[in-house]
Amino acid sequence: MLLLPPFHARLLPCSEGWAAIKPTAQGRHCARCQRVVQDFTQSQNPAADLAAARAAAPDGRVCGRFAGAQVQGPPPLTRRLRWFVVALVLVVAQGLSAREALAQVRQGAPHHKAKAVKTVERVELLGDTEELPKENMSAKTAQADLEELKPKQIPVDKQTYLIGEVTEPVSITRYEQMPSFQKKGFNSGSSGIVDYIQRNIKYQPDFPDGKVFVTFTIDTAGFVQKLIVVKGLSPTADAEVIRVIKAMDGFTPGMSGGRPVAIPYTLPITFKKPTPSTP
Repeated sequence: MLLLPPFHARLLPCSEGWAAIKPTAQGRHCARCQRVVQDFTQSQNPAADLAAARAAAPDGRVCGRFAGAQVQGPPPLTRRLRWFVVALVLVVAQGLSAREALAQVRQGAPHHKAKAVKTVERVELLGDTEELPKENMSAKTAQADLEELKPKQIPVDKQTYLIGEVTEPVSITRYEQMPSFQKKGFNSGSSGIVDYIQRNIKYQPDFPDGKVFVTFTIDTAGFVQKLIVVKGLSPTADAEVIRVIKAMDGFTPGMSGGRPVAIPYTLPITFKKPTPSTP
C-alpha cells in the first residue's frame, strides 16, 4: 500500500496498464473491475478533486491514475515499534526452543521408562538424550522473522505513473464529540444541517435537478470556514448553496481531548423542482 499525501489518502496499486484501459467520456473504463479510472496526474486541488470523484461514484469507490511525484512509499517502523517487534519475536523463539529441548528429553529411547525415587518431592527421568545444536537457532529465527515484518519499500519513480484504488485517509481522527447544530426544529447532526440548507434555499426556475456536493469546516468557535463546492450543479445553484451555508450559525464546536477542534464536513445538497400543487 502506498501513500497519496496530496490527496490525504492511500493507494492500492493495480497491475493494469493505462494503455489497456478503454477511453470513455468520464475517463477510462477498466474491464477488469468494471469501473471508471480517473486521471489525477494534473490535479490542481487534489483533496477537492478526490472528494468530487467519491461523491460522483455510485458506491463511493474511486480508481485513479497518479504521477510518481504524488505517491510516497509506506513509512518505516518507528524505533520503539521495532524494539517491540524484536522483543516479541525473541520471546516466541525462546519459548519454541525450550519446548523442543523438553520434547527431546522426554522422548528418549522407547525401552526406558521414567522411574520415581522414594522422595515424593523429586522425580528422576532416565533415558537417552541428544545433544542440542550449538548454533543459536533462536537468534537466527528471530532475525529472519524480523526481516519478514519489515515494511517492503516499493521504489517509486517520479517519472512513472501508477494506477490503483484510492482507499481511506491516511489518518482518521477520533472525535469525542461532533459539532452540534443548535437550531430549533432541526436535528443537531448532519441530517439537520442538510434539512436547514434545503429549507432556506430560494429555488429558481433555472435550477436543474441534481446534487451539489460541498465541503466546509466548523472551526473551534462554531463558525463555518473553508467552504468549497467540490461537485457543482449549475453556477446559480452553487451560488445559492454557498449563500445559505455562509449565513449559517448556531454551531457548538466539536471536541477532542477535552478541547474544541475544527471538524470538516462533506454534504450533498439535493435540488428537485417543487411539485406544482393541484387546486
